[in-house]
Amino acid sequence: MKKIPLYTYGNVLERTREWIEELGLPKGSKALDVPSGAGALAKIMLEEWGFETYASDIDLKKYEYEGINCVQADLGNRLPFEDNFFDLTVCMEGLKHLSNLSQAISELRRVTKPNGYILLTIPNDLCMQSRFNYLWGGYVDTDWRHYLPVDHEQIKLFFYINSLVHFPYLFHFLEKNNLEFLGTRVSRLRVLSVILAVVFFPIIYYKTRKAVKNQPTLLREMLSLNWLAGRHNVILCRKK
Repeated sequence: MKKIPLYTYGNVLERTREWIEELGLPKGSKALDVPSGAGALAKIMLEEWGFETYASDIDLKKYEYEGINCVQADLGNRLPFEDNFFDLTVCMEGLKHLSNLSQAISELRRVTKPNGYILLTIPNDLCMQSRFNYLWGGYVDTDWRHYLPVDHEQIKLFFYINSLVHFPYLFHFLEKNNLEFLGTRVSRLRVLSVILAVVFFPIIYYKTRKAVKNQPTLLREMLSLNWLAGRHNVILCRKK
């Protein structure tokens, strides 16, 4: 893409775009982009794939795309859409801004049709660099932007992380809401994290297997390079 709008992670948008394209949903499928930010993904879904596209965000001031009307809504509360309405629901980098993750997942499920898809993207606090940052500095590097001297209030809101979305908890909430986990992709691999994962893998393998019992899918994911070295992760699930 030639231009990545403000409030958009370029690599995350591209991975999300690639996965949606591979789903092969037909023209006219109903799709929701929430939170929509500047409208970069909503624009792609309408213009490239011909989806019946809806956009929603809590802050309409940052929305730029004129082709779709953006509806104001808070993902932490009830969304203004009917039950079982969308074939595809996408939440790019929205969960980190919320304090009630379980409520948000439940609401995304509610508005998605049975056998419809839900795509989520989150910063990866399980990658090796985040683990070492927490060990030595007391914080993970997915929340370092709290401390940037940013003057623009809208950009502050974009950077702000209300809660770290820990993947094992997210996996639990997906199961709780009867959502089938289909897989993970990464925005990019972090080279230092790959090296650290290789060096410390025997310890990671032992500790993770000891902590994660009777959940082979979660164990496989947590031992993969996607989670040991990914920067942002894109998660695909399907409503049963």
